[in-house]
Amino acid sequence: MFDTGSMKLLTMVALSFVPCIASAIPDNEDYETVVTASRTPERSFDSPRAVEIVRGRDSRRRGASTSPEVLEEAVGVVVQRTNSAGGAPIVRGLLGQHVLLLVDGVRLNTAITRFGPNQLLNTVDPFQLARVEVLRGPGSVLYGSDAMGGVLNLITRKPHFDPWRAWDASGMALLRYVSAAEAPVLHAEAEGHLRSIGLRLGGSWRRFSDLHTALGKQNFSSYREGDFDASLAWYLTPESVLRASYAATRQHDAPRTDRSTPRDFGIFRDQLRDLAILSFRRKAASGVFRRVDARLSYQLQRELRERYRLDDDRLEREQDGVHAISALLSARSALPFNMISYGVEATHDRVRSSAEDETLSLGDVTQRPRGRYVEGSTMTRLGLFANDSFSALKRRLRIDGGVRLSSTFVDIPQIAAQPAVQASHLGIVGSLHGRYAITEGIRFIAGVGQGFRSPNVDDFSAIGCSGQGYDMSNPGLSPERSLSAEAGLKLDLFGVVEASTFYSFTHLDAVIVREIVAGEPLQLCGGVVPLPTTRRVNAQQARVHAVEGKLSLNLGRLRLLSWVAYSHGEVDLLGGGSEPLSRVPPLNGLFAIRYRIPGVFVEAALRWATAQRRLAATDEQDVRICPEGPVGCQGTDAFARLDLRGGFRLGKHLRAILSLENLSNSAYRWHGSGLDGPGISLRSTLEVLFR
Repeated sequence: MFDTGSMKLLTMVALSFVPCIASAIPDNEDYETVVTASRTPERSFDSPRAVEIVRGRDSRRRGASTSPEVLEEAVGVVVQRTNSAGGAPIVRGLLGQHVLLLVDGVRLNTAITRFGPNQLLNTVDPFQLARVEVLRGPGSVLYGSDAMGGVLNLITRKPHFDPWRAWDASGMALLRYVSAAEAPVLHAEAEGHLRSIGLRLGGSWRRFSDLHTALGKQNFSSYREGDFDASLAWYLTPESVLRASYAATRQHDAPRTDRSTPRDFGIFRDQLRDLAILSFRRKAASGVFRRVDARLSYQLQRELRERYRLDDDRLEREQDGVHAISALLSARSALPFNMISYGVEATHDRVRSSAEDETLSLGDVTQRPRGRYVEGSTMTRLGLFANDSFSALKRRLRIDGGVRLSSTFVDIPQIAAQPAVQASHLGIVGSLHGRYAITEGIRFIAGVGQGFRSPNVDDFSAIGCSGQGYDMSNPGLSPERSLSAEAGLKLDLFGVVEASTFYSFTHLDAVIVREIVAGEPLQLCGGVVPLPTTRRVNAQQARVHAVEGKLSLNLGRLRLLSWVAYSHGEVDLLGGGSEPLSRVPPLNGLFAIRYRIPGVFVEAALRWATAQRRLAATDEQDVRICPEGPVGCQGTDAFARLDLRGGFRLGKHLRAILSLENLSNSAYRWHGSGLDGPGISLRSTLEVLFR
């Protein structure tokens, strides 16, 4: 696991950078202000919602090399990983299509976002991130479909500069080695401006080998990735800025860990994503319109999957993609006692999908009539939203009320004997949240909010193997709806004690679940355990209880942080009775202690989870949870993982960070994951900063 040759190479390369260093990049990230909860900049402590910030500098201190790793210690978030190149956040017991992912406000969720876990989060370069804002609870009023369990807004780093200064330039190079995956990680970035125009460029490369766990090497867990991002800012006036950004991710050769054996294995040959955004913002200190935002975006997601069936002399190849265009026009207006945010947004997704079979020995290729989806399927969304923030009692009381009118249209062409699907949904959702300042440092929070998710192209028409079964299409689905109520307290006592506690109850109606189709044969989808045939149906109802608590003590150079989260879900079955909601994590939490003096920090973190024995019927068929099959399956065992980290400056311009992970070499995996956690390992980072 500790490759001596690689570590020597790391040291020599690091030392070779020393003569090139100059001065450090100024840290311009704004860590106190959040925008996701209300579309209005505000302190997270003042928001009437359960919202947390994962700071980019904190994730870099922990040595996060992927975006799922950025969220590993986020309050109330569990990251499920089917393979090394995946990573789906679970928020308040919900995941996948029920958690909305945004990049600078642009949806990552598209018409073919898969049911259950997906790879979307891992297609964002963690070095591109300034912060991640995690909104726990529904966000459909402001962001539309899918925002039922929560909203994660990945906010990227942008050029920050004084537009009236003539010019400036800075940069950074990073070299990291992750011993658990024998992975080199390289990153470089540069930033500068000339008068009123600023530019930031960044690029990353990483290569992960098969993961070393406490049980040995986990086969089929390697992949490689390259990333590039560029961001341009042009200050037209002191109040107006035009921004353009582009980001590209290229992942290759990522095996499907849970469904691969030496004679039958699947590979995500390509996972590719491109996102281009053009935005304009104008601010005003007075007048009716305090801020106006306009945004256009284009996103292209592509995925090439291959399954090698060596005993059948066959290669199965599937390729899916989606072209997603979105537009937003929003404004914020100030009135004597309230602030109103409102706008209109639209998205249009067009799906590409194909499939073919190849005879390995002869090279003959046969095209299938269709891919996982029907070629040319489209999904169009339109939303009108408004959120009014009203203050009273000398601003001690704040009430936020919001409403959204949404329209969704799905068009799936006819193919062969499968009829066309044309589904349209028109709906309205609302929310009401309040915050009362008991004292200057204590806030009481309470509210209710509706959420919804319109079935997408994947729900209506996907055919093929999944983690829990062989999917059949069902064109008769209707939208899922939720109603959530939450209450909690936030404390900020003189900057020394920071704490929060929340309880939420979510009632889901017409929730979409996988149903095992009786009488259909088991399907060979890779691995050693055959899977049942399933289809998605609207169940009657489901309920999720969630509790989160956080305590932080800031004692000068010493900081202690602890949090705990628990979710309990139950779903009613169509035939009567009920069962646990699928993939709900067990009780879990974090305890961390950090000591810091100028130029040096040391930190210990204990991440833990109790056992999860509450399983749905589809969980028992999921090899990620029951690798030996449903008979005798007890679910996922408890674990505790201890990490030690330290960092120090080598002079003014060189910084080193070392992390020893899983010191007890515990064997563990997160509930629902197909990937075991790494065993005892070392993560070493060297940063060179210059100006």
